[in-house]
Amino acid sequence: MARRKKNRSQATRKEKAEGLRMPHFTSVHLAGLLLLSMLATLVWLTWWLQKPDRFPIRSVQVSGRMQYVDENRIRTRVSENINHNFFMQDIDQIRTSLMQVPWIESVHVRRVWPDALSIEVREHQPFAIWEQGGLVNTRGQWFEAESSDVRTGMPVLSGPKSLVNEIARKFSVYHKQFAKLGLSLQKLTVDKRRAWSLVTKDGLVISLGRKNVTERLRRFQRSYAEVLMQQKQQIQAIDMRYTNGFAVQWKSADRGEQA
Repeated sequence: MARRKKNRSQATRKEKAEGLRMPHFTSVHLAGLLLLSMLATLVWLTWWLQKPDRFPIRSVQVSGRMQYVDENRIRTRVSENINHNFFMQDIDQIRTSLMQVPWIESVHVRRVWPDALSIEVREHQPFAIWEQGGLVNTRGQWFEAESSDVRTGMPVLSGPKSLVNEIARKFSVYHKQFAKLGLSLQKLTVDKRRAWSLVTKDGLVISLGRKNVTERLRRFQRSYAEVLMQQKQQIQAIDMRYTNGFAVQWKSADRGEQA
């Protein structure tokens, strides 16, 4: 009887101890709770920052040397594309929109804390007029712009647009070579057959054809310096498309020679 009472008493104490035992939290449990708390905070913060009335963009700073681009046009274009606050505004969207403005070669857009956008603009530097429309910059790249925007007397280039860089580069080289002869190169044309021709400011036309263009140009330079320079006022055109010589078209209608 005494043993039975003792066992019953021990069982009662064990049940009470188990009933009072606290839940056991491991480090894994604590880390999970911390992660959930951080995620909840992040979600709330993202929602809060996305509200348009939080951190609005209040000013636009425009910089860069601009001769052809209207700064007010840039500001208007930026304002039309501001549709979020400082943190959520799509910078690439603004840049893409500005790159559609004529004369802009490149643009850099960045945020300036706490409420501004910085717009740095670089214009195309015009090198020549592209006869089929548009202009060519000093990098030999075609860009869309009105030829009336540039000064008169600018060189004129013409040909397939796929050759614009080569044509611009060759013009620069030929222009220096012609200057040594006392001539000012004004126009370079590559026609549909890929035939090259040059025109000076005085109106002298030099036809080089499709083949051996460099060699034919050297032959023209030698012939002009040795023979033709003294008669340049009477010469209308020179055709270098002959194997061992050239043909001269004189300004007088009754005169024509082949050398």
